[in-house]
Amino acid sequence: MAREWTKGMETINLALDLGDDVTAHLPPPEAGSVKTLASSLREGTKKVEVVKRIVNEEPITFRSVVEEWCEEQGLLFIPLKEADLGSGLPLFRLTARGDGKGGVVVYLKGDVMYARDAGKKDGAVFRPVGLDERLLLRLEAK
Repeated sequence: MAREWTKGMETINLALDLGDDVTAHLPPPEAGSVKTLASSLREGTKKVEVVKRIVNEEPITFRSVVEEWCEEQGLLFIPLKEADLGSGLPLFRLTARGDGKGGVVVYLKGDVMYARDAGKKDGAVFRPVGLDERLLLRLEAK
């Protein structure tokens, strides 16, 4: 591929050097075999199909990572109809209960999840938490 690129650059430079005499003095490009051309076209089509599949997939967000983690742990990830007063970001509840109560209230900011300190609703303090055993222990305690 690098060799073909170099040949193409040399042809372009020769055409620029010839100026107005380019049509008379520039040799035509060498023809490759038909088999090589056909196989390269097929490979190009495969690459386009792969790119189309990648483009059509949903982007991976931190929220989708948290939702997937909750699903793996058997937890519910419930959007609440309220926002954190300090950040203005939407709140979610992570809970193991089927009725959607209990658990931990969180919000997501960038790639960080913040959880409300236990027992504090008004003037709540949110602290960063990880998707790990400590969070699971907090959820089991409720």
